[in-house]
Amino acid sequence: MRPARKLLSVTVLFCAVLLARAGSAAVEAGRSSYAQDMPNGVRFVVGNDQWQPGRNYKSSADWLALNCTPSGCSLEPARLTVKAESWQGHYDDQPTRGQRLNFRKLRPGPGGVIAWFQLDAKHPWLKPGAVVIDVGINRIEDASKKSGSRLVGDVAFDEAKEVASAITPVPGGVGPMTIAMLLQNTVTGFKRTHGLA
Repeated sequence: MRPARKLLSVTVLFCAVLLARAGSAAVEAGRSSYAQDMPNGVRFVVGNDQWQPGRNYKSSADWLALNCTPSGCSLEPARLTVKAESWQGHYDDQPTRGQRLNFRKLRPGPGGVIAWFQLDAKHPWLKPGAVVIDVGINRIEDASKKSGSRLVGDVAFDEAKEVASAITPVPGGVGPMTIAMLLQNTVTGFKRTHGLA
């Protein structure tokens, strides 16, 4: 799956909850970094150039960086480089096998990275028969195109179409009318939830 499209819009609220938990856990453990595998198939790491016990990570370019600037936050493609590294403390009989995790954004730019995310490609993100409306627009490199790039959505289209009953393509699937109706339904749902007229 394409790294910047797999996240299927993990919301900023979800990120904030994860980061708050990560920050408090890291402080309690006396560390400046934190790594966690969530039950929903999301892996996230707070911090960089850090050592982790075990052999749980592999070098890959399918990570996302939660990059923040004063104007807002965005998810950007990132790469993880893993190096095997053992650690032995003063009171340990044997060294502990582990890994040194080093992340970097694939596209340099302004801002600072708050956390690094990866999705488990095998995790069942879509319920069979779901209708998928992909409103994301992303430009990726494509040497076969004259411009050298092409537009794609947030959803991994080829994999999602095998599970979904219907899916909108990008480009050409979602236009101003679809967006207007989605916003109208959002407002209607909010009113119903809060008992407003």
